[in-house]
Amino acid sequence: MQRAAENAVPLPLDLAVKHAGIQALPNAERSAVNAAVKERRESCRWSPNQLRHTRATQLRAKYGIELTRTVLGQSDIATGEIYAERDLAAAERVMREVG
Repeated sequence: MQRAAENAVPLPLDLAVKHAGIQALPNAERSAVNAAVKERRESCRWSPNQLRHTRATQLRAKYGIELTRTVLGQSDIATGEIYAERDLAAAERVMREVG
């Protein structure tokens, strides 16, 4: 699964070309290319759970925590809180309205 997530975001073309021909490069340049590839993959790393978290946050913003919890198949609201981020902008609007 990790390999699939790493490959979901391709390397920039110039880095991909260098990485494909890495065996022909001098050692110093090979190390630099490997470091750049590693840095790129780490900066683009994601997990399938992030998809669930993102979608839960979107659902909560539009439909509320109760329906989000139901869609996620959770029996406890506290579990829904883990996956769906709080909508702080909505809380600020409410506080402005009620004082």
